[in-house]
Amino acid sequence: MNNILITILNMSLTGVFVITVICAARFALKKFPKIISYCLWGVVGFRLVFPFSIESAWSLIPFNAQIISSDMAMSQALQGVPLVGGAVYGDPVQLWITIGLSVWLLGVAVMLLYGVLSYVILRRKLKGAVHAGTNIYEAQMIKTPFVFGIFSPKIFLPDNLTAGERKYIVLHEQTHIKRRDHVIKCAAYLILCVHWFNPLVWLAFVLMSMDMEMSCDESVLKELGGEPKREYSMVLLSLASERRVINGGIPAFGDGNIKARISNVLRLKKQSRAVSCVLMALVVALSLGLAVNSIAVGYISSEFGQYDDAGGMPTDASDFVFERWQCCD
Repeated sequence: MNNILITILNMSLTGVFVITVICAARFALKKFPKIISYCLWGVVGFRLVFPFSIESAWSLIPFNAQIISSDMAMSQALQGVPLVGGAVYGDPVQLWITIGLSVWLLGVAVMLLYGVLSYVILRRKLKGAVHAGTNIYEAQMIKTPFVFGIFSPKIFLPDNLTAGERKYIVLHEQTHIKRRDHVIKCAAYLILCVHWFNPLVWLAFVLMSMDMEMSCDESVLKELGGEPKREYSMVLLSLASERRVINGGIPAFGDGNIKARISNVLRLKKQSRAVSCVLMALVVALSLGLAVNSIAVGYISSEFGQYDDAGGMPTDASDFVFERWQCCD
C-alpha cells in the first residue's frame, strides 16, 4: 500500500511541471480558439492518471519521472532506530509514509463524499422538474442551466427563460453533450480527488473548466454563423452564477469567468485553414513531448552507495546492514 502513495506523489510532481508548461502555452495562445488549450489539458490528465509512459529522446520532461524511488525509501528504512540491548526498532521512513497514506486516503474520501452528496442533493432538487423536450427539463429551484447525468445526460433549465435565451442555452448544453464534456468534467473531478493535496491540480481543474466553457461558446457561435455575438453575450451576462462551486463535475452554463467568456466571444474570429493546421501540429507535438518520459541515464548516489539505472538497491547495501548490526552489539 505504501508504494501507492509514492506512485501518486511521483505522478503529482511530474504533473506540476506539465501543468506549468500547459499554463504557459495557454497564455501564449490566449488570442486563439480555446479548443486548443482545452485539448492540451488532456495530457495533464494522462500524466496524473497513468504511472507509466514510454521513454523517448523527444520528451520535454527534463527529469526522471520516478522522482521518489520506492527502493530508496526501503534503503533508508534499513537504518532503523538502535535501542539499548542491541535491538533495532522502528522504521521512521515507513512510519511517515504510512501516516501520509492515511492522510491522503482521508482526503480522497472527503472529496468523493462531497461529490456524492452534491449529486444526491441536486438530484432531490430536480424531482419536481417538468419535461419540456426530448432530454430537456425545466425547474424552479435552479438559477443556471446545466447538464446532469453521465449515461443518459439531461439538460435542466430555469423556468423563467425567454425564447431567445432558451435557444442559445439549449444549443450550448447540447454541444456539451455531443462533445462528452459532462463525462470529461466528471473524470477531471475524480483526478482532482486523487491529487487533492496538489494546488496546481486545483488550478488545472479550474482553468480546464473555463476552457471547456469558452470552447463550447465558440462551437455554438460557429454553428450559428458567428453573427449573434452580442445577443449570446447578453445571455451569458444575465444567467451568470453568483458563485461557482466545484460540484462533482457538472458542466453549468454559468461556470467560468463570465467576463473572460464574454470577451472571448466578442473577439472571436474565423481562423484560416493554414493557421489551424499549424496550431494543431503544435498541440500534437507539445502533447506528445509531455506525454513521454525522458530516457533515464546515470545513477543516483546516496549516503549508502550508488543506485543503478533501474533504481535498485545500493551496491554496498549488504555491507551497510552488517556494519549497522555490528555497531549495536
